[in-house]
Amino acid sequence: MNDVIKFGKKLFTFSVVAMTLAWSLGVSALVPSVVHAEGECPVLSAGDLVKLQGQSAVFLLNSQMERLYFPNAEVYKTWYTDFSGVNNLTQTCFSAYP
Repeated sequence: MNDVIKFGKKLFTFSVVAMTLAWSLGVSALVPSVVHAEGECPVLSAGDLVKLQGQSAVFLLNSQMERLYFPNAEVYKTWYTDFSGVNNLTQTCFSAYP
């Protein structure tokens, strides 16, 4: 009977350790995919509005996927009513459009 209790305790301890490892490794397996997702650039098309993160200048992508600059907010507001459609890009993504 004593061996059964020892075996039960060992089995319980082993299962707790195994579940803890599975949980911690499972969570850490998701982290690289999240980091990778942040590094990906959004798919943009002609007519999309873009700006560099941390900057206020807004650009329009033309049919050649080149950036066209809005010189000021007054000019921008003659085309659009608000800034809700502007895509914030990282420097890497922003540099992909001349």
